[in-house]
Amino acid sequence: MGDSLVNWTTTRLSELYAAPEPEPTGKATEHVDRATQLSSLLGTTFAPEAEIYLNHKRVEQAAFADFLNQGRALTTRDEVQCNNEDCVETPLDQENPEAGSIVAGTATVIHTHPWRIRAAPAKTRIIIVFSAKITKSPEPRIVQLFHTWASKPFPIIMPHQQVSNAL
Repeated sequence: MGDSLVNWTTTRLSELYAAPEPEPTGKATEHVDRATQLSSLLGTTFAPEAEIYLNHKRVEQAAFADFLNQGRALTTRDEVQCNNEDCVETPLDQENPEAGSIVAGTATVIHTHPWRIRAAPAKTRIIIVFSAKITKSPEPRIVQLFHTWASKPFPIIMPHQQVSNAL
């Protein structure tokens, strides 16, 4: 089936969910705000006419970008787990596998909040299930995305006071 689109999809989605990493050069670089960087990334990931469904509600690309921007500032690349092993791929057309594929899978994103609970930063786990219809013409682009998500706060573990059984 030619090149698999699973790796392309997991890489692109991981980049969408996390804030961009600073350049490791140590030199001052020209500032590019996160919204501009995300807009550029969306332009190379999605077809202009892409259909995007967020929790099965059709949204425009701008609304999806706003949704992503809300969490990107709280997430580093290391806090995104979108692995090839957690995805499946099937060709759009069995007769013409080079036309594109449907890639479906899961991702886990950890948001680290600026406030603390006890001595540790507060964290939220976001579970994402996605299904992306991708065409190759000539570069891969997502033409339809179903993105379902739910958040789960990390449990707060409070120390227990020992109780004696002195009866």
